[in-house]
Amino acid sequence: MIPGKDMVHTCVAALNPADGNVAVDYGGRIYLLDPGGRPLAVMGPELGPGWTPVSTMTFTPDGRLVCSFPGAFAAVEVWPALSELTNGP
Repeated sequence: MIPGKDMVHTCVAALNPADGNVAVDYGGRIYLLDPGGRPLAVMGPELGPGWTPVSTMTFTPDGRLVCSFPGAFAAVEVWPALSELTNGP
């Protein structure tokens, strides 16, 4: 369950083996959660009409998140690592 959301609306998740953090799709936004389920960061567009759910996602060895979206000519996006979002270690 994503904190602050009333229902689970995800069908795609990825585990970062380096730190145990989990990324879950919630209506086209990616929520990064620590191993205890606490939110760390949110990436992606605001929810709204015409949102596109994530089709696949995985973590790269440096912690960046790679996401693809449905469709024959769908975009693949590489999103920043948690450390880049939070200025943490």
